[in-house]
Amino acid sequence: MKRRTNIEIRTRHPAAYVACGFMTVSAAVRLWHYLMSPLTPEIVLVHLFLPITAAVLFIAGILLGERTAKPFSIAAIVLGFLPTKKLLYPLFGLPLLYHIFVEDMRYYVPPVPVWDWMPEISVLCIMEALFSLTFAMQQKLISIE
Repeated sequence: MKRRTNIEIRTRHPAAYVACGFMTVSAAVRLWHYLMSPLTPEIVLVHLFLPITAAVLFIAGILLGERTAKPFSIAAIVLGFLPTKKLLYPLFGLPLLYHIFVEDMRYYVPPVPVWDWMPEISVLCIMEALFSLTFAMQQKLISIE
């Protein structure tokens, strides 16, 4: 008998709601920024349609899901090849910290108008949503015959 790790998202966990909130803020910031600028087909497709669709699917998958939902993250962890969810914390947390303390320093010193870095705020909200969702995940060992 083989054992495998199954990782599920507890959709009613407070961290799942926090993740939905950050994803909603990300979509709203992105819409506000790009709809106030001249639109081209590239902006509509790449910067609006695809990210907003992904955000809606992310939120719908959590809020409309059953008691638990399968996470759409790293295939090796989700499929049980790596039997731990502990790798997800640094996977989503370290890039977030890198963006805040290294990559985005150019926005802090000298200060840049908020409007110029709204797309980055949207990305940070997405990263925080993924990091928050990690806390709503539950790991279970299952047996496969």
